[in-house]
Amino acid sequence: MQRGLVHAGLCPVNAIDVDERTGAKVVIDEACVGCKLCVIACPFGTIFYDKQTDRAAKCDLCAGDPACAHACPTDAITIADVDRETTVIKNFANRVYRKYTWDDDALVGGILLGPTAAMTGANDVGMLKGLIQTGVRLGPWKTYLNENPIDLRRVYVASGAAEKLLESNLLMGRASVGGGFRFPSLPALRKRSSHHDTLLAGRAP
Repeated sequence: MQRGLVHAGLCPVNAIDVDERTGAKVVIDEACVGCKLCVIACPFGTIFYDKQTDRAAKCDLCAGDPACAHACPTDAITIADVDRETTVIKNFANRVYRKYTWDDDALVGGILLGPTAAMTGANDVGMLKGLIQTGVRLGPWKTYLNENPIDLRRVYVASGAAEKLLESNLLMGRASVGGGFRFPSLPALRKRSSHHDTLLAGRAP
C-alpha cells in the first residue's frame, strides 16, 4: 500500500491507502474514525459515510474484477488499463474538472465534472461518449483538444463521430437493424396532396 494520495492526505488518522495491485483507493476500517473529512473533500463523490459501520466506505474495484462491469447489460461500465496518456483541466473556482484518457490519438475514457449548465447545455457528455464509443482517430484535433479542453463540440463535429454513430446501435455499439415498425406493403391511410411532392422536391411547382 502507498499512503498519502489525493484526499488521503486530509485523513487525520491515515486511514486511506492505495492498493498497489488494483490502483484503487481503499479505506482501512480498523483505522477510520468516521470523521467524514474524506467524504467532504472527494471531488468525485466516490467516498460515502456508512451509518451502519460509522466509517467511510468506497468501491475497492472488487479486488480488480468489478462485479458491476460484468452485470451491466449495455456495456456502459468497463474496466480498462489506466496507465495511459491523459489530459486534465482543473478550474476549482468555476467548479470545472475534466480528464481525457488517450490511446494514441483516440479518446478511450473521460471524466467531466461541473455545473449543470456547463455539462448539459452543450451536450458535452453525449459528445464525449460518442467520441469514445466510435474510437475515431482525431489526428491534429487531439492537439486542439489538449489546448482547448472545453471545446468538445468542434472536435466532435470535425471527427465525423456523428456519422459513424449512425452505423451502430447507440446503446450497444452494434450494427443497426430494423425495429420492425414499418410496413411498406400497406397502402397510405390517405391520399397525399400536391404539397407533399413540393416538400420532397424542395421547390414550388
